[in-house]
Amino acid sequence: MTDQVRFFIAEHQIDLARSVVIFAQQETKVEPKILQVLYLLAQKQGEVVSHQEIMTTVWQGTEVVPNALQRCIARLRKVLGDDAKSPHIIATHPKIGYRLMLPVRWSENSQLTNKEKVNHTYQAFKEEPKRITSNRIKILALVMSIFLTCLVWYLNHDTHIRYQHIETLTHSEAHESFASFNPNASYIVFNRSTHACQSHIWAKNVANGQETQLTSRAGFYRDTRFTPDGRSLVFVEHNQCDEQAKHDSEALIEQCWRIATLDFAQALNQPQQPTPRFDCGKAQLRQPIALENHQYAFLRYQGDRFQLQLYDDLSKKFSALYKSEQDEIYHLSYHQESKKFALFSNSQSAGSRLIVLNQQGEILANTALLLPDFLAQNQRFDAQFSANGAHLLVTSYGALYRITFDGKVSQISTPQTNLSAITVHPNNSSLLAITGRKDIDIAEINVSGKTPAPTPNGLNRQQLPYPSLARATSQDRHAKYQPNGELIAFISNRSGQDQIWLWQGEQTTQLSHLIQQHPISQFSWSPDGKQLAVVSRNKANIINLAGKNQQIDTRLPLNQVLAWADDTQLFVTANTPNSDTLFKLNITTAELTPYPLSGIKQLWIFEQILFYSDENGRVFKLLLDDVQPKSRLLSELNGKSMQLHDGEIVSYSFDSKTLNRYDLDGQFIEQLTPLKAFAWKITDIRDNKLLLEQVISLDQNIALLKSE
Repeated sequence: MTDQVRFFIAEHQIDLARSVVIFAQQETKVEPKILQVLYLLAQKQGEVVSHQEIMTTVWQGTEVVPNALQRCIARLRKVLGDDAKSPHIIATHPKIGYRLMLPVRWSENSQLTNKEKVNHTYQAFKEEPKRITSNRIKILALVMSIFLTCLVWYLNHDTHIRYQHIETLTHSEAHESFASFNPNASYIVFNRSTHACQSHIWAKNVANGQETQLTSRAGFYRDTRFTPDGRSLVFVEHNQCDEQAKHDSEALIEQCWRIATLDFAQALNQPQQPTPRFDCGKAQLRQPIALENHQYAFLRYQGDRFQLQLYDDLSKKFSALYKSEQDEIYHLSYHQESKKFALFSNSQSAGSRLIVLNQQGEILANTALLLPDFLAQNQRFDAQFSANGAHLLVTSYGALYRITFDGKVSQISTPQTNLSAITVHPNNSSLLAITGRKDIDIAEINVSGKTPAPTPNGLNRQQLPYPSLARATSQDRHAKYQPNGELIAFISNRSGQDQIWLWQGEQTTQLSHLIQQHPISQFSWSPDGKQLAVVSRNKANIINLAGKNQQIDTRLPLNQVLAWADDTQLFVTANTPNSDTLFKLNITTAELTPYPLSGIKQLWIFEQILFYSDENGRVFKLLLDDVQPKSRLLSELNGKSMQLHDGEIVSYSFDSKTLNRYDLDGQFIEQLTPLKAFAWKITDIRDNKLLLEQVISLDQNIALLKSE
């Protein structure tokens, strides 16, 4: 019976028995049929209710004037203070129906919320004044008011939420990523990949568990999410995995990035080919968001850093919403109801920052994050707005955190600590997350030219590509021979987090005992082989073979140690003034000397020549003794699998799938040996022996985190 129903939408109370809407102690009389439309939308909050269903339910068996439903919605918008051009309460889905965007609080006696029970108790208390003196009434009323305020804050503030339950939703042997809900949470979509870079976009029906492949061709797809109306998917597409690009020697130069969309309903019936929204561009794109009026916001790499840009699909024009000369922007999130952007960046002067913008790109907040001591100053976060937009939920290195708009960061308890890429449920506190692990081993092979026997394709196979130095289910990587010695140092998370380990003969021992909660990507041996250098929590650490650690505190937070320049100096990177800028660090004086190079991920030194690579694996050569040093691209080389050896370069070719020799100008000399699938990343070379990383399995699935 609707005549006994009361419910709340934001601060508006709807009383169906009296056909009134109460706001700020003012009552507005509203026609019963109009409130019945609102009641139907409230019953299906978050779902799109079709025109036909509304007409059948509210006006069944009666004749209505043209546009009756549209007039009802217009009246409701006026009463609730909603704006049709920029709605935050009732969303219009053209030619389909309407959706209530805000959560509903019900007030039938059998369904009273905790907050409303307190209200009822307080009201009953105030109506018994005759047996209590006036002063007592005032005192008790004040106490109850304070209690009510605190309880309401507690009920609406989810710092108390703890995720104690986790349910795995997918169980394939493939690598899965970029999971998200559709607006009414009836489906999740995700990327599923069984190869190094190619994937398909899939959907899973939450109710019956049925999975459907949505894309008709495999490709490099990422950052998949729904448009606000749930009718389409929007994502980034790249030519990295195109067959033509695989055989294109200029593939690393002539990159093609674009935003693409997919009609969700059509793809559920039959796999579809993505529709590009604009022509290919060389600038890298991230995290596209569909806005109103055929516009898309995303991060786009311009110059030497990312900026927030807007693309109008009608005018085919780009414009910058936000850019910074000081901050390195790396992540974007958007809250549909409040129409706010959240940008995460690393600042030259203040470490990690949160920047909140409105839809016009105007700054609402620009706050330095107050990080716990165990997090690095330049910690990176993968963030999503909470469902109500009151704060952000983020993951970093497997853990879940809550970030408020004043910059406070607090960790949230979860049943697992291998989480990434969370997505917030649109209607409750549940979260989607990617969980799982990667199993990597180190192999040592002979590069005398003997062709290895073929092995089965695919990641999760029983046969190892090559015999492992020490088989483990951890991530063992970045192995390096000891100069003038027999040890091999490598990075491993065998003890629960990344540390430096040593291997000698059949024995492995942990060398470092760094206090940190984030991965180590690389380290470097000293020229004499008696020390190793690594960055932990933004500081350089020099570790001797007995495990003794000397920490060097520099004026800048550091990213990585790339190489030893000589006995007393290291090449390191920091995010000042740009991302991964090169510095030389004197380990005796802690003095940093800048080089005019940025975006550096790997570095090799031969006499007075620097070779370095960027995020995409492009390799550049720089002569240090030139009067005006200028970098030159060596397009044949692959910086993701390359080493210097005896005055030459050894590098893996994705095109031929072989390890090749090149001269110092990057010109091909000869083929050394084929390398097997998932075992192509070389990390060091000595004489005819080669150290490489081999991926044994990649087991990542989608899981649902549920709160208490």
